Amino acid sequence: MLSQLNNCPVCKHAWWAWSGRIAALVRGLPSSLLDARTDLFSFEVVLYEMATGQLPFRSESSAVIFEAIMSRAPVPPLRLNPDLPPKIEAIIERALEKDRGLRYQHASDIRAELVPGLATA
Repeated sequence: MLSQLNNCPVCKHAWWAWSGRIAALVRGLPSSLLDARTDLFSFEVVLYEMATGQLPFRSESSAVIFEAIMSRAPVPPLRLNPDLPPKIEAIIERALEKDRGLRYQHASDIRAELVPGLATA
């Protein structure tokens, strides 16, 4: 599965598309809310999409997406993809946690859990 992610042009496109969407959403937010975890959150959203085939937060309105990011939990990944290993679902759920302090703080943190989880998938 990891090699599929590394060689997936759609995944790369999804990453850039979502990163641009997040960039548009965060313009105007206080800088105290933005740090390196903003980019990590973008990756985590792409991870959700790769695992489920759907974005965790969808709407035509940026305001509605922003409100969903801040206050609504996405559909549990296993509900959308029953073949997803529970370990990967747990990683995704932690990655999209509403409380920034409970999310992964560094890319190395998510990598430490994700790579072994993908190897056993």
